[in-house]
Amino acid sequence: MRIFAILCFSVAFLSACGDDEPTGGGSPDTANVDAGVDTSQPDVPGDVATPECDPTKTTYHRDVRPLVVTYCNDCHSPVDGQVYAGDTYDWSYWSDPDPNDNLVQGVSIWAGAMVADVENRTMPPFPMVDGCRTIQNSRNLSQAEIEVFTAWRDNAFCQGDEADFVDPGWTPPDNDHSDADLTMSSAEAWTLPDTIGQKDEHRCFKLATFEKDTWVSAYATTPDSPMAHHSLVYMVSPNDAGKVQELDDAFDGPGWGNCDSGVGVNSTVITGWVPGSTKVSYPEGSALLIPKGTILVNQMHYSGVGAAPDALADNTDQTQIHFWTLPEGEVPSRRVIFKPWAHQGFAIPLGESKTVSITKPGPPAGAKIVGVVPHMHNIGTAIRMELNRADGSSECLANVGFNGANEVCGENGAEICSMWDFDWQLMYLYDEADHVTVQAGDDISIYCHYPYTNEHVGKSLGASAPANQDCGSNGECASGKCQEGKCTNPDPLVWGDYSYEEMCIAYLFYSVPYSEEASYGTCAAQCAGDANCILDCILAYNNKDCDIVGQLQSCGQKACPVEGQAFNQCVSSCDLGSTLSCIRNSQEEAPCWEAYESFVACITDNTETGTCETPTCP
Repeated sequence: MRIFAILCFSVAFLSACGDDEPTGGGSPDTANVDAGVDTSQPDVPGDVATPECDPTKTTYHRDVRPLVVTYCNDCHSPVDGQVYAGDTYDWSYWSDPDPNDNLVQGVSIWAGAMVADVENRTMPPFPMVDGCRTIQNSRNLSQAEIEVFTAWRDNAFCQGDEADFVDPGWTPPDNDHSDADLTMSSAEAWTLPDTIGQKDEHRCFKLATFEKDTWVSAYATTPDSPMAHHSLVYMVSPNDAGKVQELDDAFDGPGWGNCDSGVGVNSTVITGWVPGSTKVSYPEGSALLIPKGTILVNQMHYSGVGAAPDALADNTDQTQIHFWTLPEGEVPSRRVIFKPWAHQGFAIPLGESKTVSITKPGPPAGAKIVGVVPHMHNIGTAIRMELNRADGSSECLANVGFNGANEVCGENGAEICSMWDFDWQLMYLYDEADHVTVQAGDDISIYCHYPYTNEHVGKSLGASAPANQDCGSNGECASGKCQEGKCTNPDPLVWGDYSYEEMCIAYLFYSVPYSEEASYGTCAAQCAGDANCILDCILAYNNKDCDIVGQLQSCGQKACPVEGQAFNQCVSSCDLGSTLSCIRNSQEEAPCWEAYESFVACITDNTETGTCETPTCP
């Protein structure tokens, strides 16, 4: 699954980071004007009238610089203790005092690019639309703040008086994680390829195998390479330990490649990092369980395109993942769950621009939704997720690329807003006051928009677009069609792992009341009989990876012998390694889902009291 090329944890999962070249503003002003009032401005093309700089109107130091410091410093600052694929700047300089020092580049060099990127909402990269939910550490500029930048441009990028600058109170992120209970990394450092300056790389590394159940209350990441673009940590079942070892053995050096679409085995994302991210703590009393035997794998995305030559030299990486855990024997009052909601059945004909949607049952009643991670590939431009209440009302959980009227931003005259960007996928954590409590009967809808035209695919995928690739036969093309020496784009667009395919999925972070002992009846009551929800509930309430067959047997063996026997027979003949994989499997079709769903429906219909006991896990 191509996810998270995720995620500024908004917890600042993605902050104001990037390495754009100037798109306007021309060459830097070389005057030594770092103090006092200056009316100089970046050069503009000779055929464009140069406006006059008026120091009484919008200036850099008085109006723009406080916003730059507030929204950009987490990434673009020489005092930031993290490294990432981008340059850093001291925003107090107007012109460049030392061309050989990348850390002290003058603002005038970037003036035009800064305004252009802010105006089209490329920077800061915070795609969640305002008004959906209140996000921790949001870097979403208001329209009024954007207009400060455009007014500065209209005032000839006026520098103004440095004495007018008022420090907004930004402090560098605290990246000292020496107090973490667990710190993990790959067994040895990996040397990035020489081509990293021209082509992105994904590499996956085994971090650890957990010898006991571990409750994680907070996490952080310390990247080790200036080329680090993102990190995603996945949980892998012990049943897939052999597959992980096969992948690791297949590549020279630490880790394995070809893992831009997940880590190569059935897995679940549990943490993420992008430039600007800091320590992420779960709500008080909540923790995420890493069961005994779980293997953790770190997927790293490296990008050196546009980086300075000295940053590309002798580049190695051994990124560290830090966990803060509950003391042994202590359990939380609420368990954090990370679960996807997806629409996998869409098919969009080539040449059409279409929004697809699906509605599914929500988490168990009583769950608190604390965050969300939307995900698509490169063709999609907008994604929205809503919680639909039983009373007909709805609440926004995620919105990227749709405006307030649920129109795709920028299409058919709709207003401009931040659009989906595969390279800046975010984990959004809600402010605690804005957590969403799920009620019985609530369901979830997810909407995804794809302008599936040859023009858009060619623009969004570039050389990776099938229609941009040479061919000599149909078999050389992903679409199976070679016409006049070029592959065609697949028709229709469907769900899949490849860049020329798409996904429509969003992961929810939610917490549920935790108990090591809970009844099937408790879950049935919370889930109104929905089989998916009951499965999530059973897994969430129990401390260990219990046998799902055993969980259901005690309730169904008398009331539903036919359905129970069919379910048992299916699981017994399933060779996917675990009962859970036979029921639900993100990597391939789960063969026993229908048998499980029928069994649950029968149990629900025949259980009046809802007091069936759930066996204790062994």
